[in-house]
Amino acid sequence: MIKGVYHILRNSTPVTDVVSQKIFPVVIPQGTKYPCLVINTDSTQVNMHKQSPTGLVEVALQVEIYADNYADVEAIKNACRSALDNYKGTAGGETFQRIMFEDEGSEPLLEPEIFIFTQRYTVRELI
Repeated sequence: MIKGVYHILRNSTPVTDVVSQKIFPVVIPQGTKYPCLVINTDSTQVNMHKQSPTGLVEVALQVEIYADNYADVEAIKNACRSALDNYKGTAGGETFQRIMFEDEGSEPLLEPEIFIFTQRYTVRELI
């Protein structure tokens, strides 16, 4: 599922205009310069019908934005939301019934002068 979201963001010009190709699953490689994005999942729930799976999986997804200035945070969060919110279709070989924006907020600073902002999405993927 992260592969498909990665594909959507990597192919969004407004996103890559700010972060270039610095979009990572789960962790930022050591030495990476800001700004960049990290894609994580919080939970995965398989939808059931009676006693068998429906073929629909619901995933709680986080997109973490790291930047050294707030202007980049604003540009990246708006670009990510435009690329992902209400997305329906196939990306990276994965079929999404729908990606829905849930909420967003800032995170505590890990380092001085580094802005961290997290967006949360619910992703419905057909498997």
